[in-house]
Amino acid sequence: MSNAHGWATGPVSALSIAILGVSPSDYTTRAWAVQPCPGDLTHAEGQLLLDGKQGYVKVAWDVKPDSGAEFAVEVDTTSLAYDAAAIGTISVPVGNASSSSISINGQVAWSNGKFQPVPNVASGDADAEGDRVSFRGVTPSLLSIRCSA
Repeated sequence: MSNAHGWATGPVSALSIAILGVSPSDYTTRAWAVQPCPGDLTHAEGQLLLDGKQGYVKVAWDVKPDSGAEFAVEVDTTSLAYDAAAIGTISVPVGNASSSSISINGQVAWSNGKFQPVPNVASGDADAEGDRVSFRGVTPSLLSIRCSA
């Protein structure tokens, strides 16, 4: 892509934020957010460089309605481990928060409308907002998140 045509990069950032769902949540720190919006898509993956050097948030998600896991997302923020301010929020789409089950790295983190503490969700904070469940205080790590009804 030509450096002379900066306008041509607009769709990349729009797709990264709107579809993939990865964005900085605070421009003064390395805080980040992942809020996938799959719509009719079944797969997306990409990354966001937060600090201009080495701090990436890598995201890949899949919608798998036939596998028992309606939604699966992988979030890799291990490259941010050097920075204590690199705390994130992950908000995953669910059909019904009160009956959905969400596991993080194989451990149940959300079941029957309630949060159950798991490693790497430092603040132990999660709640349902509409058709999403949000986990706050997520520390840099490699997370595999599975959502099922």
